[in-house]
Amino acid sequence: MQLFALPLLAAVFLASSALAGQPIYKIEDEHGNVTYTDQKPDESAEPVDLPDLQPVGDSDAELAELLIGQAGEESVQPLQLAISRPADGDRVDHPAGEVDVEIHSNIEIPAAAQIVLILNDAPQAPMRQLELTLTGLEQGTHRLRAELQTPSGRRLAATEEIRFVLQRGPTTGSDP
Repeated sequence: MQLFALPLLAAVFLASSALAGQPIYKIEDEHGNVTYTDQKPDESAEPVDLPDLQPVGDSDAELAELLIGQAGEESVQPLQLAISRPADGDRVDHPAGEVDVEIHSNIEIPAAAQIVLILNDAPQAPMRQLELTLTGLEQGTHRLRAELQTPSGRRLAATEEIRFVLQRGPTTGSDP
């Protein structure tokens, strides 16, 4: 399991247990590793106090600040992402297995956000650019989608999944 997923997993566990009304206990071992559990580790253990969880809604000031840079703005446009290149169903010919990708957004991408491409269900490294070239792809059909995420991995927006066919032909470019 990747390290960035551990805090998210712990938060989900804590939230689900807290919502269920069960006490949560914090255990720290001799190496400083922290574990949260709903099982009382010993008779002297006291439950930890958890903050109230508030779901994030459309009017959440922090989300508004992330999306438009100004908390308290009256109207926040819903964030929309789309992959404009390759288009769904494109056949791409490239002898080295390269595919140019362009992503469009209806608003400026927030400085704190990152884009994660998911190629054939495999997330790629987070990035900031809206245009890039995928390299070293095998010939055949590929599925591609993108997500805009916070640094903690919270998904703010996602594109529809597109499919394209890569052919390692003699020319570079894409045929619509």
